[in-house]
Amino acid sequence: PTTSTLRTPRAAVLWLCAPALCASRYDALVEVSGRWTDEFVLRRAPFAPGTRARHNRLGRTSHEHYPGVVLTTHGTTHTRGAALAVHLAWSGGHRCLAQQLPDGRRTLMLGAALRDGVGVQLNAPLRTPTLFVGVAPSGGTNAAAHALHDVARAIVRAPSAAPTVAVGSGERLAAPAVATAAAGGGGGRLSTTALAPRERRVHYNCWEAVYFQHDIDVLCDIVTRAARLGAERFVLDDGWFGKRDSDTSSLGDWRVDRNKYPQGLTPLIEHVRKCNMHFGIWFEPEMINENSELYRRHGDSWLLGGAHARTQISGRNQYVLDLALTEVSDYLFECIDHVLTEYPLVEYIKWDHNRVLPAGVDARRQTLALHALLERLRRAHPRVEIESCASGGGRIDFDILRHTRRVWLSDSNDALQRARIQHDALHFVPPDVCGSHVGPRVCHTSQRVLSMTTRAWVAAMRWLGFEFDPRELDDEEEEVLIEVVRWWKANRGWMFADGARTHRLDLHVPPHEALAEITVCARRRRFVVLYTQLATAHTSAQPLALAGLDARATYHVTLLTPDVQPYALNRSGDLALQGTDGVVLSGAALMGGALRPPTLYAGHVCVLQGALYAEAAAAL
Repeated sequence: PTTSTLRTPRAAVLWLCAPALCASRYDALVEVSGRWTDEFVLRRAPFAPGTRARHNRLGRTSHEHYPGVVLTTHGTTHTRGAALAVHLAWSGGHRCLAQQLPDGRRTLMLGAALRDGVGVQLNAPLRTPTLFVGVAPSGGTNAAAHALHDVARAIVRAPSAAPTVAVGSGERLAAPAVATAAAGGGGGRLSTTALAPRERRVHYNCWEAVYFQHDIDVLCDIVTRAARLGAERFVLDDGWFGKRDSDTSSLGDWRVDRNKYPQGLTPLIEHVRKCNMHFGIWFEPEMINENSELYRRHGDSWLLGGAHARTQISGRNQYVLDLALTEVSDYLFECIDHVLTEYPLVEYIKWDHNRVLPAGVDARRQTLALHALLERLRRAHPRVEIESCASGGGRIDFDILRHTRRVWLSDSNDALQRARIQHDALHFVPPDVCGSHVGPRVCHTSQRVLSMTTRAWVAAMRWLGFEFDPRELDDEEEEVLIEVVRWWKANRGWMFADGARTHRLDLHVPPHEALAEITVCARRRRFVVLYTQLATAHTSAQPLALAGLDARATYHVTLLTPDVQPYALNRSGDLALQGTDGVVLSGAALMGGALRPPTLYAGHVCVLQGALYAEAAAAL
């Protein structure tokens, strides 16, 4: 990082950014917006004279303003053309400025917002977060994204080697590091020393099955059924602590509710282990309910905002604690440490954050305190994995990945929404850290009814889990899900290994109608394709050009979802795929569009699997 010195101690700084990136070769930027249950919405905007500004004032990466931008040239697609993918590794607010100067030069600036509307007095050095830049002179937005994926994987694998945000003493001001990872390259400035990988376990989360209505007998029955479906980890979600019968009480009272669990969590954990599953638990440490023992003891004195803490507006019936207060962070550490110590078989935490920060607070200070608390917990309990959730995808960035191994992209378990969100999040976030769950037959956030085939295969393209009441399944749904879980367990090793690539595929239909992606193993010996029909097709399915394969190799391609091909739509379709033998084609032919998927009804998916022909023939 470069260093500059500021000699105006009374100046108040609102934000600090990296040196401006030269963007003159690019003619458009792809911004990321969204909302709850509809994250990672991409919007393309051309460069124009003047300044285009985005400001995230919400104190976390947020659903609305993701800290990332993709720059493209005329004609850039997923697979062709030049692109630049930029991500600010910061879990708080940020600002982004894209400028076209009078002389035609174009620049991009992205940096951390230090304190919205108030500023930070520069009587101490401030080192801003790292800005990661994925450069792709060719290969399209996929190639730029893959450079960032390598960085993210390196951070998860070796977080101690990742760039950090540090605060010291003195009057110097350190500018941010800019780590540029070239497409197809390694992890930028990060160490690539690998830690021992842990297998990604199939999750079962009980939230949408029981919500706050915890009953030990019901939960044990659900655990037994989830294990039969193939789940490997049971996550006990919100409702296990204090007097938490709704979202109006008990945040901050992190003790087991003895009315719901008279013998504590031990009987449930023992049953989970008896079913050969691992145990995880939900926390939302940064928040407090006014109706809680913690609030009755401390009142407003522990709320974020100092003298103005009580001006906080309630959000989701809760307020934000000031993590930078030593007594607050110590209390939260002791509460979580107590649960993990009393129940040593807990090996997973789902860490939630269900409201934005109040306006005008020192969000940077809060963010640093959060990371310090996470680091303290990781040191005390190194075997415990943590998932970052913030009402879904409200806090996903490379800084939070230094402490977490999994992120929750969205609270929507609608498979069609998830397919779109997962697809567009690939611009920045690698698939191997993204949790994706098979939701209920009737989605709780959209009321849409989708088949188990669609729900299961969309989830199987990421870190697979379930989040529904297994008692609702009929025999056919159970059979389909068990088969998909069996396939995922057999293939997760290569799908999420270093060097594996997930490519968004270019289609000849509008993006709201269909989307497709391919995941290719590191040695390009096998692959899987997901084609999702989001809306009614206005034409027959078009030839599908795959990506990332070995052009000189020969592949055997089979259809994993033969039941989704409606005969009425495919009388002149690619009949070879409808049989059990599949087709044999070269990598060059497959990438040239020699394969045409079946035409699908809206809400259905097509899944293709490929392997080198010699290996596929040997396996038969």
